[in-house]
Amino acid sequence: MRTETGALDQLIKQLTSQAYLLRHPATDKRPFVQPEEELRYARRAASYLMVGEVEEAAEAAYEFKYELIEYHDTDAGARYYVLREDLSRIETARGWGAFLLNPEPEFEALIEAPHPLGDSNSAQLASRVFAEGARALLIAGAHRKKADLPDFEESVFHQVHASWIGGNKTMPVLQVHGFAAYKHNFPEDAQLILSTGGGQVIEELQHLDSQFDRHGFPCYVYNTLDPRSKENKKVNGDAPGDQFRSLAATKNEQGKQVREEGGKFVHLEFEIAIRHDRERRERAAQVVAQTMSRLAPAERTQLRQATRGRAIKAGG
Repeated sequence: MRTETGALDQLIKQLTSQAYLLRHPATDKRPFVQPEEELRYARRAASYLMVGEVEEAAEAAYEFKYELIEYHDTDAGARYYVLREDLSRIETARGWGAFLLNPEPEFEALIEAPHPLGDSNSAQLASRVFAEGARALLIAGAHRKKADLPDFEESVFHQVHASWIGGNKTMPVLQVHGFAAYKHNFPEDAQLILSTGGGQVIEELQHLDSQFDRHGFPCYVYNTLDPRSKENKKVNGDAPGDQFRSLAATKNEQGKQVREEGGKFVHLEFEIAIRHDRERRERAAQVVAQTMSRLAPAERTQLRQATRGRAIKAGG
């Protein structure tokens, strides 16, 4: 297994560059390649990696022309595993995404960025939450106009997502998106819209809403409760929860899968003013990380490192 060293920001810039990430069809003629048999290997690689079977993960990654690297973040002094397309073995990127796992997290959460281009700077915001100690980061590999990953399950992105959840009901999934306020009939101050996709107001939504409001990011929560209920008034004031249905993620396949397994799915929509301001983006990411650190702290255990220090034969 190769080792790379650098700042996490540099890695994210690389993984969202044109080399790895398919652009809008108007400017990038490369097609999204629909994976078939590769989905089985993707899930296998992700499953092995989550339980610390690093050599087996690398071998499975090789089977669908991915590579597994160990990345040392010089800024944070952290170490991550990165699953990404092996550009030396394919003519061009297929649009399947990149996936980072922290073997020593501060809190248990998957952070997902399914629209890194369509929702500008959402991958950068998601990566800052990951940098604060989340378990994993998933970044889509194609513009949503080529492959809108929340809409279907037959993607490497969804298979890694499902594998890393693995029936673990204690592992919340936070999916980062973006919106422009002028396109919606929302309260004038709305900067964040939260949802589970199912209309509930779960503990994670309550705490995130409270902390965002407290730190100067007016936040609202989509829900299907009576607008006069205490639960709705606590998160939305006088605004009915159904007012935010346009950003509710009710058809999001990752959200459906998590809810069906009894887990926690949080869909976060950040207004463009947050995403396009580096300082505000980083503050918002810190709010998410600090809140989740209290709600889902990681046990101080590490992924098993039986293979650390040994070279991994990629071809198996």
